[in-house]
Amino acid sequence: MTMAQLVWAEMEQLLFVLSHYGALAALALLSYTFGRQLTRGVTYHSLLEQASFSVSLGLGVISYLVFFLGLFGLLYRSVVLIALLVGFLMCFRVWIQWPGNLSLTLRQLRLINRRSVAIDHK
Repeated sequence: MTMAQLVWAEMEQLLFVLSHYGALAALALLSYTFGRQLTRGVTYHSLLEQASFSVSLGLGVISYLVFFLGLFGLLYRSVVLIALLVGFLMCFRVWIQWPGNLSLTLRQLRLINRRSVAIDHK
């Protein structure tokens, strides 16, 4: 094999890996959005608790969606993607708040980091 063929083979593998990790990240984000929409009124004690419950419920919603699309004979890639997109758009209240929630989370992480540094110095 020439050097160009080796580089091309490595690039194909990298593209394969990145596309699959991207699909997993999209599934996690989508399931979090669905689960958070279902639990909007719930107050969580930590970010980890919120994420774990939201992702778990969201994965359940996605699995039921795929199950019922299969029951009705509509299990096609385009139908599933359109249904997921419509569901994501219906969760507008959740993802419109992400910029504010992200800045709040970053501030909380900075405070936790400062506290841990202060504790370490004692």
